[in-house]
Amino acid sequence: MLAASVNLLCAPCNGVWMSSIEQAALPRLASVAQLETQDLSPEDLTVIAEWAVAVTVLRGELDVDIKSFAVESAHAFRRRGLSALEVGVWLVAVDAELLMRKGAESAHTYWNDIDLTRTGQIAIYWLGPLAIVVTVGDHIEVCTPGLNLAGKAVVKAWPDPVGMAWPPASSILDSTLLRLTGLPEDSLPAAFSARERPPG
Repeated sequence: MLAASVNLLCAPCNGVWMSSIEQAALPRLASVAQLETQDLSPEDLTVIAEWAVAVTVLRGELDVDIKSFAVESAHAFRRRGLSALEVGVWLVAVDAELLMRKGAESAHTYWNDIDLTRTGQIAIYWLGPLAIVVTVGDHIEVCTPGLNLAGKAVVKAWPDPVGMAWPPASSILDSTLLRLTGLPEDSLPAAFSARERPPG
C-alpha cells in the first residue's frame, strides 16, 4: 500500500489504523479484481469503500496539488469511519482499452475542481478489470447521474451499500467510465504512464 509518513495522520493511525483497514480490504479487493463469482454483502462493500477513501486521504497528503480532505475531516474519518465524510464510492466493472492503458493493469488518477466552481475531488483506482471511483464534495452529485447510466456495470459501495452479486452482468469501457464521471479521456493514458503508481 501507500507507504509514507504523512502529517495528516499520526503514527498509530498510519500503523495500527491503516493496517487494520488494509488487512480487512485486501482479500476482498483481490477476489473482486479477479472477477471471482461471489455475493458482496453491504459489509464487504463498506470495507472496500473505507480502504479507497483512506488511500484518497493519504494520497492528498503526498501530493501538494491534491488536498482531498481538511485535517479535521480526516481525523473525524479516523474516529467515526465513512459516516463522518461527504463521499460516494462505486465499484465499476471495466473493459480494458489496452492501447490507452499502455500494457499496465493498475493506476490511479485524481482530479480537483474540474470547472473551478466545485468543491471536492474525483479519484479513480484501476485494478485490472475493476475501477473504484471515489467522489468527494460537489462531485458526488456531478458523478452520480453518469454512473447510474452505466446500469449493471456499477455497484454502489457507499453510502447505503446494498449487497449484490459480483461480477455484475455488464461492463463498460475505460473511456466510457471517464465520460460518465466528466473526466477528459486523455487522463486515462496519463494515469497509466510510468509516473503513476498503483494504489496497492
